[in-house]
Amino acid sequence: MKKIYWLVFIAVITALYCGYIIFPKSNKLVLESATMQEWAGGAAGSGRGITYRIVAKKRPKKAVKISSVWIGNAQNGKTVDFIVTTMPKGPKEVNISDRVEDITDADKILIEATLYLSRPVRRLPDDPEVPEDIPKQTEKQICGIENFTGDAYVAYSMGKKIEYLIIEKFQKLEPIFYP
Repeated sequence: MKKIYWLVFIAVITALYCGYIIFPKSNKLVLESATMQEWAGGAAGSGRGITYRIVAKKRPKKAVKISSVWIGNAQNGKTVDFIVTTMPKGPKEVNISDRVEDITDADKILIEATLYLSRPVRRLPDDPEVPEDIPKQTEKQICGIENFTGDAYVAYSMGKKIEYLIIEKFQKLEPIFYP
């Protein structure tokens, strides 16, 4: 009989310990998965791009506010537009596409960003010449984390302090080629 009590005691302690690891006392998001998938349209001019999906686990009943998503390293990255979809335990799925919303009613959130890749411009022989000496106007964005080396990060807050969910490496999925 004492063995059963000890077994139950050890099981309870293990469950409490695992709960502490999954949801630490601090208000931090926990990365569950991060994937990237290249895609290309089949029709001429339909474009191509990369879709990034980040699934994060949060503490129940804690409001989280996603402020920005950075894709790339510190030198070659940029802030991208994103959509947040909540993943509640219930059968309903609530879509939230506004960053200023506080997300409370979900245990998991899906952050999705799509980068559209530029395609080369086709030039016909009788098109007018474009001067090559015109410099491209590109705005360099500044990374929010000093010496950042990962693939991406999500800036968020659960309260007043800004936190970062760092994605070291995205899992690369098979490309999709639409007909």
